[in-house]
Amino acid sequence: MATTSSSLDEAKKKEEGKKKKQALGWIEWLRGWFNLTYELLFQRIMASHLQNPMPLPPVNDLTCIVTGSTSGIGREIARFVFLCKLCCLNTNLAV
Repeated sequence: MATTSSSLDEAKKKEEGKKKKQALGWIEWLRGWFNLTYELLFQRIMASHLQNPMPLPPVNDLTCIVTGSTSGIGREIARFVFLCKLCCLNTNLAV
């Protein structure tokens, strides 16, 4: 009889141990911050000598069309383009 009650107590302790682990411990938390720091700092330092794999094309005669310029991101882009005097207000060119 004593063996069955002790086995029930052990089963309850195992269940409580499983339920108790709900958040990260300090070791997992510290390991996460270390990995984040490593990725942000050391990977950039290690790759700083590499050339840009895709150079940007020249933007001299670039034509941009802003759609949805009445609200949201389209409006802010159209506003920025207008303020920088990058736009053409010739409606004859518009289609």
